[in-house]
Amino acid sequence: MPGEADQRPGDGHPGGPRPGDKNKRAGSGSGGAAGRIISLTVCFLCLVFIAVSALTGFETGIRMGKNLGSFLLTMVKILPGAFILIGLFDVWVPRHIVERHLGEASGLMGHLWMILLAGTSVGGLYVAFPMACTLQKKGAALPVIFTYLGASGICRLPMTLFEISFMGAEFTIVRYLVSLPLLVLSSHIMGTILQKRGFELTAP
Repeated sequence: MPGEADQRPGDGHPGGPRPGDKNKRAGSGSGGAAGRIISLTVCFLCLVFIAVSALTGFETGIRMGKNLGSFLLTMVKILPGAFILIGLFDVWVPRHIVERHLGEASGLMGHLWMILLAGTSVGGLYVAFPMACTLQKKGAALPVIFTYLGASGICRLPMTLFEISFMGAEFTIVRYLVSLPLLVLSSHIMGTILQKRGFELTAP
């Protein structure tokens, strides 16, 4: 049809990039690069501090190095297997399944599924954040994802059993009855607001 050849993506086409998108992406990229440089600098300075502490016998730095080693060992034990499972989930689970059970129309059941998934997961937030990115890519709604992230920090099964052994079952039941409804409510409010603003989880 006349005029179609002159209409290029981005020149008023609904599917094309909006004005300023290129600048936003460029700004986001430069900000991300600066953040990585700062993070690497801080890590380098911490390692130098630990090394100097080990040479001079500074107790605080030595203890910090031991804690860092223990933390890294824990991550090495958990993360490789968790990332393999997340990758298999990404490949094997069809998008329409996730959208049906965890999408915009899932309602309260979507939140309940996420609480169940978070409660039976291992690795805590180390695993929860990459899993959340995968869930959003598969079509899960943002409020449901926020429920998953929050539940990963408050209702994991190993943590619950540990809490019961020290605090008693009554304390744990009361904590769940208070925290889980507030978690679902706050996730719904926060997710709804951010979805309207076009917020998306992004991998680093």
